[in-house]
Amino acid sequence: MSVLEIVGGVLLLLAAVILIVIVLMQHGKTSALGGAITGGSSESFLGKKGTSTADAALTRLTRIAAIVFVVLVVAVEVAMAFANK
Repeated sequence: MSVLEIVGGVLLLLAAVILIVIVLMQHGKTSALGGAITGGSSESFLGKKGTSTADAALTRLTRIAAIVFVVLVVAVEVAMAFANK
């Protein structure tokens, strides 16, 4: 294994773990069983958008992490193709 393969693999692993953690930190869009009990109302005292800033930030961070992951996958694949020639 070359140094490029090791560094690429470590970067991909790190990016994948970060992406998984960010996705798991997000709240679901559905209320599951709570919606059946309360009649599906998602409004609270603060209104519908009470926690929208944190959710919006996590959604934005997820998009950025996913784009970085895809770019890393393509870059490592291209680097490996040129290294094997």
